[in-house]
Amino acid sequence: MSCASQHFVISSIGKYSVDISNPKEPHPSDLGQVNMQSSSTAASNTSCKERNFSATVITLRNMSPNTDSADKTASFRFRNILDPTPAIIIDGRGHLLGRLAAVIAKVLLEGNKVVVVRCEQLNISGNFFRNKLKFMSFLRKRCNVNPARGPFHFRAPSKILWKTVRGMIPHKTERGKDALRRLRAYDGCPPPYDNRRRVVVPAALRVFCLKPGRKYCHVGRLSHEVGWKYRDVVRKLEDKRKFKAIHKVAFERRLKRITKEAGEKVAKATAPFTSIIQSYGYN
Repeated sequence: MSCASQHFVISSIGKYSVDISNPKEPHPSDLGQVNMQSSSTAASNTSCKERNFSATVITLRNMSPNTDSADKTASFRFRNILDPTPAIIIDGRGHLLGRLAAVIAKVLLEGNKVVVVRCEQLNISGNFFRNKLKFMSFLRKRCNVNPARGPFHFRAPSKILWKTVRGMIPHKTERGKDALRRLRAYDGCPPPYDNRRRVVVPAALRVFCLKPGRKYCHVGRLSHEVGWKYRDVVRKLEDKRKFKAIHKVAFERRLKRITKEAGEKVAKATAPFTSIIQSYGYN
């Protein structure tokens, strides 16, 4: 593969050029059919090596303007891999399961990526005993001929949320399948999301949705009582993460204080330089 083929013009939508060697450019995963080839085809060209095509070389076949939309959708199997858009990271703590799932389903169908962490701290309205009876009734629904055929009953909180969202999405269509691929749910808060900014959904928070005094339960406890085996492991990892976060905040505050004190000590000596810098509009 020559380096000249690294610059594409997609004829099906007019003149639109994309340079995939620049990671900041939007990748045309929605503009043509994707064909993955080994990077060994570009290894012979030395100039291609300089562009760091280490994993794969992506080539695009032009699609005719008359191509059916269903065929285009079927061709975008690698949309999640190639789409550079950032994901919305939601902290599941204190949210109601159904209300959060409804918001996530709508956001996914609009084309966004969603990551949900700390699913074990999701809430369900109603007391624990009532919800456990309902879940045990759900576990009894199976194929008597061969239970391995399904339905499959997930015990992990992250999979319970995933299946709840799946029920609100047309997951048997290509649009629904693509939307479901954009969802990631985790028990606990694994890296790199422990250092990322997380958001909440006010319309799904328990303190806003439930009347004070109403009973509720945690999905983590419900999962533990019906067969989830990793509650203690997740708790241990969460305690470690919180301990590290507390020390990190304390270290940053101390470093900020030391930096401020050092700046005050040398303020007189650096006054001429500071005035020059401020004259250019910097504070």
